[in-house]
Amino acid sequence: MKNFLAATLPFWDALTEEEKELSLSNIETKAFPKGTVLYHVGMGEASFKIVRSGIIRGFISTPDGNEVTLYRLMGGDMCVLSVVCIMNVNSLDIHMEAETDSEVSMLPAWVYQRLNEDNNAVKDFTQQILTERFQAAMQVVSDLAFNTVGKRLAKGLLQKMRLLDSKELFITHETLAKDIGSAREVVSRTLKHFENLGIVKLSRGKITILDIEELEKQ
Repeated sequence: MKNFLAATLPFWDALTEEEKELSLSNIETKAFPKGTVLYHVGMGEASFKIVRSGIIRGFISTPDGNEVTLYRLMGGDMCVLSVVCIMNVNSLDIHMEAETDSEVSMLPAWVYQRLNEDNNAVKDFTQQILTERFQAAMQVVSDLAFNTVGKRLAKGLLQKMRLLDSKELFITHETLAKDIGSAREVVSRTLKHFENLGIVKLSRGKITILDIEELEKQ
């Protein structure tokens, strides 16, 4: 665990020996099967989470009942939601769930809060990650407010392609709808339109991107 934290936490070397021991003696690692809810407002005490493997999705629900993905965390990523909750500035009803079978290391909120209060390197890291994630979340909200479903869907497909490094995406229309904050039926119609334009090819549980340049223009 010590080697993992040293390789993952950018502030590890700046911690005192006492702070390192406090972290090592309180951190725990758990496995979360696909679909497990890791956090939602009111669920209980938050923890600072480090994803060791798998994918964790953070999302909010819109007033009309749709879901909008704010971020995904993968191996080595740290959970911004936990940081936000620890700093007592969370006003969004954010949910987190395991999108795939995942393994996550968790440091209790009180431990991270003590580190943040006593160590300037941790404080700087907290501010940096809060700023980065807030900007990313605001971009998602801006897309939802000002971009069409077609543009959001095209952007989502391109992001998936680059994330997976593949033009063949094994993903359902329902999952895409959750990502962009739309209804499955609307996403299906838009994908069919893309297919008619020769941009994608649709098959059961799979979307193949045929024309990246045209998809970027949508």
